[in-house]
Amino acid sequence: MDAIVLDGQLKSALAATRALGVAGYRVAVGSHQETAMGKGSRYAAETFVYPTPKHDPEGFVAVIRTIAATSETVPVIYGFSDATVQCLVENKEGWEKVCLMPLPSMNNYKIGFDKARTYELAQRLRIPTIPEATDYPMVLKPRHSLVWVDGKAAGGTAEMAMDERERQKIYNRITNETGEVPLVQSLIMGSEFGFEAMCDKGKIVQGFAHKRIRSLSPRGGAAVVKETARDLAVVEQMADYATRLLQELSWTGPAMVEFKQDSVTGTLYLMELNGRFWGSLPLPQRAGVNFALQYFKLAHGQSTESTTGRQLRTRHFLGDCKWLWEVFFASDPMRSRLYPSRWSAFWSFTLEIFRSQGDVFWWRDPLPVLYEILQILKKK
Repeated sequence: MDAIVLDGQLKSALAATRALGVAGYRVAVGSHQETAMGKGSRYAAETFVYPTPKHDPEGFVAVIRTIAATSETVPVIYGFSDATVQCLVENKEGWEKVCLMPLPSMNNYKIGFDKARTYELAQRLRIPTIPEATDYPMVLKPRHSLVWVDGKAAGGTAEMAMDERERQKIYNRITNETGEVPLVQSLIMGSEFGFEAMCDKGKIVQGFAHKRIRSLSPRGGAAVVKETARDLAVVEQMADYATRLLQELSWTGPAMVEFKQDSVTGTLYLMELNGRFWGSLPLPQRAGVNFALQYFKLAHGQSTESTTGRQLRTRHFLGDCKWLWEVFFASDPMRSRLYPSRWSAFWSFTLEIFRSQGDVFWWRDPLPVLYEILQILKKK
């Protein structure tokens, strides 16, 4: 087996499986879910199930280690979630003999996965970071998207507080669940962008920039509609900030640096660094920037050439359905500030059929769409 792709339930893992399969490599796709969408791909040469790393990290690591060790070749391992990547990195002793997984140093890896330490580094490098909150509404964000507490995973995503009572409730819950006090940030209204990179000891060997059009919810979450960034000034600024950060960390492997642009001042603020493959990977892959293949070459010490991707827009259809449902039916005190009108939302959702390519659907590989539906139904 040439590659082991984990988190097969994610569309980013599906994108990597397709990219590697098209390139002629044999891919084993794994997930903690039986009906993971990646397992339905025609490019999955083998499939397997592993214990969920969030609940059984030791069992997860043992399964992956065994599969890698019994492969006829030394496979490259791909992780797409914080849970799988952190499990592998923090239990990587002896991995070099059975698999390939390009990584930064352990200290720099920990900085990249800790939002508070990332902010400290960014401020030293004179990269604007989102300021601390002084008024409501405000955003509370865990320092880590995932931490291990008593052998189990804990964490979460950013949440908004409308008043002091809600702030205290969210603050206490995050502190109790993770053992860490959260970041308390101002709510910045504006567009979100991401600069994606493949790095080799701090050198960016491939970059790509995207703009988020909308998320799973008007309040935020994973991107469901996104496009190649068009504003060259913003792209250049992001590239500069990302280069400073990743060079300082001597980062190796994939990373995505997220930014928010203030709609009033135009200031580009660092939101966070994701030190792994990102959820919007289908966009650059479809636009002609093959990050999955570049990672494979990096793992084997082969040189890679930078590629300029074409202008493209992609959509995760079922995620966009969730967004539309929330726009129509959610009872939210932030509706006037964050939500479009129901009519404009419906019109935009409908038009997306004609202007976007699918994150999951691809006519050459149609079965993952059915697997994704089964995957969702199995959760119910």
